[in-house]
Amino acid sequence: MTNTISRRRSSGLRVYFLDDHQVHRIYFYRNGEVILACQSAWIERLRDIGSYSGEDMPGLTLSTEIRRSTKLNLTKGGHFYISSGTNSFYARDRTYDIYVDLAIGDCSLGCEQTVKMSEDDQGCTFHKVRSLTAIFDAAGQQNILVLVPNSQVVVPNAFGVKVAEIQKILNELGERTTNISVIVKNKKIIDLLVEAHAIYGSQSHEISSLS
Repeated sequence: MTNTISRRRSSGLRVYFLDDHQVHRIYFYRNGEVILACQSAWIERLRDIGSYSGEDMPGLTLSTEIRRSTKLNLTKGGHFYISSGTNSFYARDRTYDIYVDLAIGDCSLGCEQTVKMSEDDQGCTFHKVRSLTAIFDAAGQQNILVLVPNSQVVVPNAFGVKVAEIQKILNELGERTTNISVIVKNKKIIDLLVEAHAIYGSQSHEISSLS
C-alpha cells in the first residue's frame, strides 16, 4: 500500500484516491482522539481569511505506509484506512476513510481561530479555521488554512432578529401563509414587519452616511 493520497488528474475529479481506492473522508487524530475531520473527500485550503474562496490541494504525502485496518482503532497508532461503508460513485468498490496519526509528525495542526467569513443585512457569519502543515505536492511542506467542519455560527443583528421572528411565525402558520389575508390579519406579524422595516431603514442610512 502506498503512503500517498492523491487526486486523479486525468479524470478531473476533486476526490482523492489511495491507490485505486476512492477516499470518503480524511481524519487527523492524536492519542485516540480525532482532532480534525475534512468535510469532503479532499483537502481544500482557504485562499484568504474571511473568504470561502478555496483551492484544492493535489494530495497528501506521508512518511510511512498507510496500512489497511478492518476496524476503527485510534489507540494502536499509525496511519491507516478502513472501509467507510459507502459505495463509490465513480468506481465499483467501496470508499475508504483515511486516518492520519498526528503523533508521527508528518502533519501538524495549529490552534483554532474564529474568523468572520461573511456579512449581510441580517448579520455576520463566523467560522473556525485551523492551520495544517503537511506535504501536499512536489513543492514540499506547506502551511495552509482549512475550515473546521460544523463550526459555522450566524450572529444576527437587530434586523436579522426581527426577520427570524417573522419567519418563525410563518413556519408555525404552515400552508396558511399562502393565504395573504391570514398574514394581513395577524397583528404580531404586521407589528414585526413595521419594526423590521424601521430597523432596516436605519441600517441603510448608517451605511450610506459612512460611504
